[in-house]
Amino acid sequence: MAAYLITKKGIDDLETVVFKAGPEGGGESVPVFTDPARAQRYIDEAAWSNEFTIAEVEPVEFLKWLMHCHADGIELLATDPDRNEHVAGRRIETMNIAAQLEHAAMHILQIAHPDF
Repeated sequence: MAAYLITKKGIDDLETVVFKAGPEGGGESVPVFTDPARAQRYIDEAAWSNEFTIAEVEPVEFLKWLMHCHADGIELLATDPDRNEHVAGRRIETMNIAAQLEHAAMHILQIAHPDF
């Protein structure tokens, strides 16, 4: 299962879009899409087709990207955001990046040590 990210065209690194997490700031979030069509709809509605494209990211690369986001101080990932709802200021579903990385690590440790 892949994740889909909005990335800048012509750049090898995954340079993605970063949003303010809320109207009063509250940190930053990055959008993550579960379907490339949703990511493309966001790009189209934002009129970003000339500058951005979609990157398909497999699980290991996705975790590396999340760790990079976390190291850069980005706290949240926005799951399948809708451009019109985002612009209208409606709440966008988010997940805490640090909590998700901790969950992934705990899962690996539980598999490695079932009595853990």
